[in-house]
Amino acid sequence: MHHFNQALLCKQVWRLLIDQDSSLARAFKARYYPTGDYWTATLGPKLSFTWRSLLSVRHLMQKGVRWKLGDGRRMKIWKHNWMSHTSCCKPITPAPQGFQESFVSDFIEEGSGTWKTNKIRSKFFEVDNEAIIKMSLNHLNQPDTLVWGPHSKGIFSVKSAYDFIHSLMITRLDSSKQLKAVN
Repeated sequence: MHHFNQALLCKQVWRLLIDQDSSLARAFKARYYPTGDYWTATLGPKLSFTWRSLLSVRHLMQKGVRWKLGDGRRMKIWKHNWMSHTSCCKPITPAPQGFQESFVSDFIEEGSGTWKTNKIRSKFFEVDNEAIIKMSLNHLNQPDTLVWGPHSKGIFSVKSAYDFIHSLMITRLDSSKQLKAVN
């Protein structure tokens, strides 16, 4: 039952992320993260039960939400899950000094719509270079969009969230059993 409740909370967070112009999303933004977003909102005093509940599934949403590359202007290279060719969806290369807040668009040639390969090679490990340069830039005329990583088509549903949460818990239990067996 707990996993199902978490999946329902994830659905509400998904709605906040997808429809940021809704009255509910605007109200939460004004109250809890006026200068940031859901991902950077901090716990503080006098939080409503609803908001505290939505924050309680942030760690699950961070694991499930992915970005689909469009123009690269909303995706932060070292903060968002955007690399489809890697298991963790982010570069393993540490962010170089001065590049921590860089957007993916900073590494795309504006006129030609190609990757800035020299810049990429100078800032990333080889494994990240290859993964980034392999990524298609076919949708530069569209904004970046959020997709639900656990679903093959990127579509969020309570069922896919529940299955995802359940699989995370099974993986965690298996890992803990293996650790006990080693000891």
